[in-house]
Amino acid sequence: MKFGLYIKNHKKRKGIEDYIFVVKSILSSKNNSLNFVNDSKDKFDVLFFIENFTDNIQSLNNYLIKEKEKGTKYVSFIHNFLTKMDFLTFLLLKTYFLEN
Repeated sequence: MKFGLYIKNHKKRKGIEDYIFVVKSILSSKNNSLNFVNDSKDKFDVLFFIENFTDNIQSLNNYLIKEKEKGTKYVSFIHNFLTKMDFLTFLLLKTYFLEN
C-alpha cells in the first residue's frame, strides 16, 4: 500500500511535527513508508491529512474530492480545539465523503 501525507493546508510545519513523527513511526514499524504529497498526480491508497479548519480550506477540499474519485481512503487528524462551527463543518465534510 502507498501512504501519503497532505500538509499543504498548513502554512508551516511547526506545531504539526509530532503528528508527522507519530504517523511515520507507526508506518515504519510495519515496514511501510510515508510520502509527502507533492503533486495531485501522485496516487495513494491511504491519505493522511492534518486538518486545522483555518488555512487553505478550499484547496484541501478540492484535493480530497479529486483523491476520493481515485478511490483513496482518508485518515484525518484534528489538531485544533473545535468550536461549534468547526465541528459542524467537520460533520458536513464527513457526511459528504461517506455518502458520495
